[in-house]
Formats: sequence, structure tokens, C-alpha cells
Amino acid sequence: MVESAHGTGSANLNYGNKKGRVGNKKQKSTQNNISKKRFNKKQIWIVSIEVILCVITALAFKVTYQYADKNGCSGVFWDYISDCGIQILGGGFLDILVSAIAAYVKEKKIDWIVFLQFFIGIMAGILLFVCFFTFLKIKGAIEQEIVSFGNDKEAKDSVNSDESSQRIQKTVVEYKINQDLYMSERSLKDYYVGEISKGNEKNVRAEILLNNLEYNMPAGSRSENYTNLLETADSEYDTYMYQRNHDKGKSTENETLFLDRIEMLQKSLDKREEAHKEWENPSNERLLASGYRDMGDEYFSRGMQSDAIVAYEKSADWYIKAIYHAAAEKDYDEMKRCMEKFEKLGYEVEKLDEIDLDRKENIQKMIDVYKLFTDKINHSFLDPV
Repeated sequence: MVESAHGTGSANLNYGNKKGRVGNKKQKSTQNNISKKRFNKKQIWIVSIEVILCVITALAFKVTYQYADKNGCSGVFWDYISDCGIQILGGGFLDILVSAIAAYVKEKKIDWIVFLQFFIGIMAGILLFVCFFTFLKIKGAIEQEIVSFGNDKEAKDSVNSDESSQRIQKTVVEYKINQDLYMSERSLKDYYVGEISKGNEKNVRAEILLNNLEYNMPAGSRSENYTNLLETADSEYDTYMYQRNHDKGKSTENETLFLDRIEMLQKSLDKREEAHKEWENPSNERLLASGYRDMGDEYFSRGMQSDAIVAYEKSADWYIKAIYHAAAEKDYDEMKRCMEKFEKLGYEVEKLDEIDLDRKENIQKMIDVYKLFTDKINHSFLDPV
């Protein structure tokens, strides 16, 4: 009986110990699951915040670069970003990273997931601050470019003085015709202080031209090479004219003859463009414009409108330069002669019925702008006192 009782007691004790161990395992498993859930939630929050921070940083970089590029300061953007990168690497950040890796190798105590999250978060934060200071740097560079003009004329009375001052002080950035021929590379607001609307846009462009004449004097001077180039260009153009008059008299024009005389005309124009690199002479620019108009007329007469509009656009380019450079040199007779030919070019362009309206309107818009500009010249400098 004693043995039986003892045996039963031992069995009960063993059963109780097993039950206790099972209970402890279940309790530990439950605690681990709770810890994992809490860990997973914490990780999700950290990753979400880092993703948002990275997106904000990327957007800030994009907006800052677009602001810099729009204002012609993309070089400032990249220079400042590179300087900041060098300062970050040279300021101890790289040392911290190397030290952390060395500690892991030595003691095996770094949790790489936590370390990676910490690294990404710190980098995104640093880059966001870099972006902010880059924006300030670009803003300062733009403001340094702003030029203010004073009134350099004496007015006859106070009213005329105020009007003159308002007109001259509207330009904030120097307009250079060789950099922005059609005033499309930069916003008009960069060149003009005052209200700009669709209704007064052409007049604003004319004002910009008037206010920047002194910054667009023709460059270069006559040289022996310049003279030789023009003599060759004149000779080749005379050959072209002879070929054209001779070929036009025939009832059926040969394609080869047409191409030969177009080639001769292009040779003449190439010589004039080469001469232009030495001296931006309005007279030579006018002849370049007239030569490209001749080419456009040739293509139009054969129904080749896509080639014609290309030639007419080049003609418009050269008429614009000729008018503006003549005005800058105060050669008003040349200016007037070029303007009259520019207007006649507009009539030829209007005949093109297979060309996109935008291309035709772009030329016509500049004709209107330069007509307003020459009218302002006539009113400001040519009208009798």
C-alpha cells in the first residue's frame, strides 16, 4: 500500500511538472508573438516615415533644380551640391560609418536593419537641409544678376521725366539678341518689370528691345578676310541670279538645273555667314535674310512648302538681327529698309497653306514686335523736337 501510494504520488508530481513546463512554453510563445507584433508595427512606422522623408527630399531636389534651370543657374545648383557632398564626407560622416562597421566586425553587436534605417533617415535629413541651403544659394545668385537702370535723360518737364524713368527702369536683366533671338529662352518677367498680359505682350517685347539697345552693339570689325568673303559671296550670288533667270525662261525646268542653282545660292550664303562671324554688319545680315527668302521662294514655286518654311524662318532670323543691329548703330535708314523687307516676308509666309499655323504665327508675331519697336525708335529719336 505504501509503495502504491508513493508511486501514485510520483506520477502526479511528474504530471504537474510537465503541465507546468507546457504552460511556461505557451506563456513564452504568447509573449514572443506580442513582442513580434509590436516590433513589426514599430518597423512599419519607421519605414513609412523614411519613405515619406525620401519622397519629400526627392521632390525638393526636383523643384530646386527646376527653379535653378529656369533662371539659368543650373551650374550654381550642381556646384553647390558637389561642395556640400565634399563637406559631408570630409566632415566626419564617413568616419562614423567606418567606425560602426569596425565595431560590428569586432564585437558583432550591430543590428544591420536598425543601422540601415538609421543611415537612410540621417542621409535623407541631411540632403533635405542641403536642398534648402542650395535654394537660398541660387536665389542669391539670381538677385545678383538683377540690373537696375536709372534715367539717363533730362526731361523737359516733370511729366515727361516720370514717363521716361518708368520706361527705362522696367528692364531687370540685360537682353542679348544673340542669346535669345525670339525672347523665348527666358520668361519676359526676367527682362521686364511691370504688368505683362496677353494683350500687351508684343508691346512689352518692343519695350525690352528699346531698353537694351546699348547692350547689343554689333561685334567685330571689317578685315581683309571679311572683304574677300563678301566679294566671293557677291560673285556666287550673281551666278545664282544668272542661272535662275536663264532657267526660268524655259518651258520645262530641269530638276538638275534647279538643284545646281540652289547649291550656288547656298554657297553664297555660307560665305556671308562666315563673314558675319568677323563682323555683325547690318547690311550683310540684310543680304543674308534676302538670300534665304530667295531660297524660300524657289522651294515654294515648286510646291516644296516644308523646305520653304525652313528657308523663310532663317530669313526672319537674319532680318531680326539686321533691324536690331542697325538701330543699335543708329543707322535708321538701314533699319527702315530691313523692316520693310521683313514685312514683305510676312506676305510670302502667309501663302504657305500646308504648314503648321504656329510656325507661321511665330514669324508674324516678331514682325509685329519689330514694327512696334521701329515705331518707338521713330517716336523717341527721329521725331522733330
